[in-house]
Amino acid sequence: MVLKIRSLVLWPMAVSLMCVALVVGCSSNSASTSAGSTTQNSKGAVKIFVTSSFTGATFSDPEALSGAEAAASTINAAGGINGHPIVIISCDDQLTPSLATQCAQKAVKDGVTAVTGVLLFGQQTFSVLTPAEIPVIDAEPIAPIETSAANSFPINAGAFPTFTGAAEKVVESGARNVAIIQGNNAINQTGTPYIVQGVKAAGGNVVRIVTATAGSPSYAPYVSAALAGGKVQGLLWVGTFADTAKLVLAARQGGFNGPIGMSGSDITSSIVKSLGSAANNLYLASPYFIPPSKVAAPYVASMKKYAPGASIDVVSQEVFAAVQTAAVALRDSSSFTASALTKALSSQTALTAGPYAPVVNMTQPGPIAGSPRLFTTDVEFYKIENGAFTSIGGFFNPYAK
Repeated sequence: MVLKIRSLVLWPMAVSLMCVALVVGCSSNSASTSAGSTTQNSKGAVKIFVTSSFTGATFSDPEALSGAEAAASTINAAGGINGHPIVIISCDDQLTPSLATQCAQKAVKDGVTAVTGVLLFGQQTFSVLTPAEIPVIDAEPIAPIETSAANSFPINAGAFPTFTGAAEKVVESGARNVAIIQGNNAINQTGTPYIVQGVKAAGGNVVRIVTATAGSPSYAPYVSAALAGGKVQGLLWVGTFADTAKLVLAARQGGFNGPIGMSGSDITSSIVKSLGSAANNLYLASPYFIPPSKVAAPYVASMKKYAPGASIDVVSQEVFAAVQTAAVALRDSSSFTASALTKALSSQTALTAGPYAPVVNMTQPGPIAGSPRLFTTDVEFYKIENGAFTSIGGFFNPYAK
């Protein structure tokens, strides 16, 4: 299978973005609500609402909020958006549908300009935000409604092409027969059909699919079930990074040294470091260039300056990029309402959040049937060897023949 390389993002746009404003200073009075949100007010501010599972029992990503705040602080330090500061409003849905609905309702009540986040509860979130005409700058689309709602503006390939791409790379590495280990929640399992698609596109076979309980102390039973029979040459994982290390260790300790493929969102540099040699032969697909890639340097510098100690990974990078996207779209606007941002985003023919992100054309439907708002399917591939993320050739479209 031949994948087509698309040219890297344009630096002039990145430079323009840095001039618009590099991210937030979110230091003002805050108040918590029952939905776990924090509100910060500032006169004339552009309010961007960030929601995700910051403290969920089975999955938490506080770095998503750190990424948003670092982006806003960078932009504000450079003068904001045409002099208007960005203020981040956050809401913790704790990976709970009812709280996700409450978070969306709060966004409407607060009159925000945009909503962003990762692992959004699609139906709960969009059923509230769509009637209110609030744009969602989706940091990592995964639910079907996130790829079709008129107010959805995904800024990367999201989960679908990353799963497809990782599966293709594992098969192309020589692992014709593979097994899939998936988490036991609906969000994880949404990605499984795209893994299957990638395996088949590369000429491989899915031997079996094993469902693992999130948070299990050991993944040895799931790995054993996946490898039963001795035919499996590669593993593909769709879960959360909280369980990634356990899965990889179980595989290596069980004597499996073959390739393991996953989304770049499911692993961090700290996890790779903790795994040591066990991380060798991992294949990743990411919507962005993963740090420590030099291309991601602007994001890394902002995180170190404004969110010291926060995880520098794809999750925080995605939300960082979402806030930067709002600034880029509004750089020539005199209005900072939700409707103004929707209009500005809808006219973007070559938008990029920075040199680490793909170029996105939001003026026409994306290439996947039934997912018109998935504007790009480009992903970046990596193989991990000796603790290093080795890029496999820039942005690719895993659906290109």
